[in-house]
Amino acid sequence: MTARPPLPRAIPGVERRRAARYAVMALLLGLAAGGAMADRTDTTTQMDRPLLAYRCPAGFDTAEALCHAFREMLGRSAPRHALRRIAPDDAVPPLRDHDLFIALHARLATPYRLTGRLDWQTGDGGARVEGPDVSLDSSDAAVSPGMYDDFLRALWEVSAPPALAGPDRGE
Repeated sequence: MTARPPLPRAIPGVERRRAARYAVMALLLGLAAGGAMADRTDTTTQMDRPLLAYRCPAGFDTAEALCHAFREMLGRSAPRHALRRIAPDDAVPPLRDHDLFIALHARLATPYRLTGRLDWQTGDGGARVEGPDVSLDSSDAAVSPGMYDDFLRALWEVSAPPALAGPDRGE
C-alpha cells in the first residue's frame, strides 16, 4: 500500500486572518443594518412627537443645576413631548401646532434668594405668555440645588401652559 501524500495544511495565520475578516464583515453588516433600522425608527418617533423646546437661565454658579432640575420637571410634566434645549442666543425653532416653547428666567440669583418666572408660547400661533415672578428665599442657609425642585414646582403651579399637567398630576 502506498502512502498518500499529506493533505495541504492551511497556514494557521492565514486561516485566522480570513476568519477574522469574515467576522468583522459580518459585524459591520449587522451594525449597519441594525443601526439603520434603529435610526429610522427613532427619527420617525421623534418627528411624530410634539416638540417642547426650552431655554434655561445662565450667568450664576448653579444655573446648570437649575436647568437640570427644570428639564427633569418638564420630562415628568410632558412625557409625550420630545425635549430640546435651546441656547440663550439661539432663535426659537419653528413650532408646529402641538409644539411648545418654555423659557425659565432667573431675574435675581443671590446666595440667599432666587427669583424667576416662566414664559411660554404654543405652536398654534398663540401669543407669548409671561408668568408671574416666584421667589425662593432662605434666611438661614444659602439657596442650593436641593431646593430647586420645590421652587420649580411652585413656579409651575402658577404659570404652566394649560396643555400640560403638573409634575404631580402625572398626565
